[in-house]
Amino acid sequence: MWGCVHEALQRGASAVIAGDVFEAEEDLEVPVMLLPDCLDAQQRLAIAFYDNPSTKMTVVGVTGKPLFCMRQAGHSVA
Repeated sequence: MWGCVHEALQRGASAVIAGDVFEAEEDLEVPVMLLPDCLDAQQRLAIAFYDNPSTKMTVVGVTGKPLFCMRQAGHSVA
């Protein structure tokens, strides 16, 4: 894990988010946040950083319907 942290710091990271078992091999010049669920924290930070993009999207789940029906109705489908 230390290799990833070192590379991130070289690329300009301004903080480290890590699990509560993280031990740095040297003193870091940036804040270190030790959290029991760092994945959850990273997800929340990404949502905030990108200004909550899911609120700007329309997401529709279609089950049991052919895609051509959606296209015929004028909807854009992937």
